[in-house]
This record gives sequence, C-alpha cells and structure tokens, in this order.
Amino acid sequence: MELLFAKRLKENRLKQGLTQEQLADRIGISYQSVSKWERSGGLPDITILPRLAACFGITVDELIGCDEQTREEDVRSFFKRYRAIPSPEGDGQRLALAKEYYRKYPRNYSVMWILEDAILQCPEDYEKNEDLMLELHEKIMSGCTEEDYRRDSLRRVCMIAGDAALEERIAKSGVRWENALEIGELREERFLTQRRWDEYRGERDATDLLAFMHYIGRNGYDYYSAENGYPFGEPARTAAWEIHVMRLLAAFDPSGIVPDGWSGWYAQSAIKASGALTASGKTDEGFALLEEALDLCERWISFPDGALLPLGCAEAFGGATVTKMDEKKMVHICFPDGRRVWSPYLWLFWMSKKEPYHQLTHWCWFDGVRDDARYVKVLKKAKRMAE
Repeated sequence: MELLFAKRLKENRLKQGLTQEQLADRIGISYQSVSKWERSGGLPDITILPRLAACFGITVDELIGCDEQTREEDVRSFFKRYRAIPSPEGDGQRLALAKEYYRKYPRNYSVMWILEDAILQCPEDYEKNEDLMLELHEKIMSGCTEEDYRRDSLRRVCMIAGDAALEERIAKSGVRWENALEIGELREERFLTQRRWDEYRGERDATDLLAFMHYIGRNGYDYYSAENGYPFGEPARTAAWEIHVMRLLAAFDPSGIVPDGWSGWYAQSAIKASGALTASGKTDEGFALLEEALDLCERWISFPDGALLPLGCAEAFGGATVTKMDEKKMVHICFPDGRRVWSPYLWLFWMSKKEPYHQLTHWCWFDGVRDDARYVKVLKKAKRMAE
C-alpha cells in the first residue's frame, strides 16, 4: 500500500510541475512529510488525503490506488452504515458520514444522492448546506444519466434553494414542457414543507388546472398523424372520448354554455366527435355536432390574440382565466392576485380560422358523406370562415 501510494504521489506531483516544497506549502504541511511519503516511509493522515487529491484534481481513490472492487465494497459499506444510524435522532451523524464519503468519492453519484438525502433531513442546517446542495445538484444534472437520481435531485434542491435560485435550477434542469405538472408539484411540495400556505394553495390551483389541461389535451396531436392510423381507425372510441371532453368543458358553466376560454377546444372536440360519429354510421348525430362546432369556431376566432378569457367555475381553479395564444405563441394562466403561470398546452387555446375547413376536406372520416347536402352546406360555411 505504501509503495503504491508513494509512486502515485510522486507521479501526480511531477505531473502538476510541483516541487516537494511547493506541494507542502499548498496543503499546509512540511516538505519533509512529502519526502517521507514518497520514500514509502508511511502514509498521511486520512484528513490530509482529500487535500492532496484536490491539489492534483483527482479522487482520493485514484491517489491511493484503490481498485474498482475495493471502492464498490467501501461504498456498499457506507450505505449499510448510513442506514443503520437511527433517524431522526441520528440525522446529524448521518449527514457527517455522508459528507465524509463525498469528500472521499466526489464523483460517485450514489454517494451524492445519499448526501442530498442527508441534507434534506436536517432542516435546521438548510441555510448552511445550501451551497453544498446546489453543488451536488449541479453535478448530478450535468453528468448523471440515472433518471431517478435527476428527479430526486431536482425535488430536493427545491426544498432548500432560495426562490430565485429555485427557478434558475428548474430552468437549467433540462426538464421539458411535458413535465410542467412535475414542476408545479415540486413547487407545491416546497411551499408545503416551508409552511407557506397561501403560496401552496395558489400553486395547487395552477397545477390542478394544468393537470386538467393535460387530461383533455394529451391526444391532441394524434389527429395529425397518418390518416389511416390512430385515431382514424377507431372512430367509435374516439367519438366517446371527445363527447366526454365536451361534457366536462360544458360543466364549467351552470347554464351549460361553454365558457369562452374553453370554446376553442370544445369546438375542436365537436369536430372530431362529428367525424368519428359519421364514420361510425351515426350521420345525423355527426352533423348536429358539426353545426354546433362551427358556431363555436366563429365565436373563438372572434376573440383577439392574447385576449383574457374566463374558464368558468371560479371555485375550481382559484378564479383562473386564460389568455388566447398570442403572436409570440404564448399562453398564460392568470389569477386574480396578478400571478401568471405559463401553460405548455398551447393547442388548447389556438385555432386558426382555416383549421375547420382543412379538417373537413382532409379527414377520411368525412369521405362517405361528401355528397350529402348537409356536408356541402357546412363546408361552404367553413370555407367562408377560412377566407
């Protein structure tokens, strides 16, 4: 062991272009100690190893020549020791142990993951450990490919980082728009943990609304796939789903009138349901829905881009309203207190005046009724709307 350490110490010192005296000055020891170690005259104290490794830009394992199997056994031993310490009374001891092993294995993501957990269990030291948590998070998000570690790291940093740092971390995390719900839930958990009740309730309202948008809009792009693929091959199933969505949206107003904010997507669902019913042989029901759909399309198109539109049932989502997609392709959920939350579900609040005509002329569902007088009448109306 001493021979191997002596060899690695000298190799790394020379690689850095340092004399024994210069190395000794950097880590605060005598040059005689460095000379002794390089002559295999003993090993440094364990507290000095991390400083030596840091000076060379390597790990302690690399410095002492620890092989992979030995490292894995050591890390497994650490996990067992960590879990054996009782919580919460031993949380401070667990944190100290995790920090010790992080200094020893600063590139091991499993050790980082455990250290993040240990920091999270010591709320009285959050402020003191914030920089360390951010360091761990940065390492995991920039280098670790294990999805569970990345998600846990983002959740944990949300519990500790200041508000500005939190939003910066979310922006840098690589979390995509598809994970808007996850981000909202992270903020919820943060506010709940920190007992910030008003902010928690506000975030919950926004996340609930995003969850509903996700539910009704997640299949939106399926209608632009190959014409013989899903959903065009399953008209009965599609009709049932779109009619279900229409009922949900209409229920937001006690009078049964679809609120302005949902009118565009309701119209889209009605066109889809109409086509699916027609393809299923229920042409009368299909044409009845098609008439309703075009009336709502005209209503939706009349609203200017960026208009603030009510969603109905103020109690359900904290009185939220929504903006029609603007020229910057943005949609926001707006609350009475002035908060604005970006919505990734843009297609729920966008429909060009040409869209209904395109759907009527391109969707295979309408192939069997193109000579029907009712179809011709509706198509003329859609064409006028598109001009």
